[in-house]
Amino acid sequence: MLPIGLVLAFLMGIAQSSLISPLRLGGASPDLVLLFVVAYVLVRGVGEGAFVALVGGLALDFTSGGPFGLSIVLLIAVAWIAGLGEMNIFRTARFLPFLAAIAAVAAYYALYGLALHLFGHPLGGWAFIWRLVLPKILVNLLLVPIVFGLMRWLGKRPAGPTVEIP
Repeated sequence: MLPIGLVLAFLMGIAQSSLISPLRLGGASPDLVLLFVVAYVLVRGVGEGAFVALVGGLALDFTSGGPFGLSIVLLIAVAWIAGLGEMNIFRTARFLPFLAAIAAVAAYYALYGLALHLFGHPLGGWAFIWRLVLPKILVNLLLVPIVFGLMRWLGKRPAGPTVEIP
């Protein structure tokens, strides 16, 4: 499953930077890689999810104008945060993907804003939250059923043949 996840994360990163970023709803574009990382962690665990975050972050960093490595670090942090849902007693609850997506988007952009501030880019305070973070949360919530449905389907597929070493 991990090789498929790595390829999908890379392709989603390229698609997000080139095809999806111009699509805007309420001034915000979806964060496909971020949602995929969260879905991957909830279905397959934080160990594999961190690798998916690394590859997805690399794809985003190669195609963005931001500081190189920032997407990688933020997506791995989000994978860890989403991994807290693994230990949650509500893991099988239907609302968990939505709560995890809200927490992931909020954490990602809070850390992103902090990093930009540390690099000397002014954010505009509450305007950053009202104009970027909240619309991003709403747009990404619309994609949760699609991305999490895809990940659940991939997670249920039978694994290929395995080789056991004595």
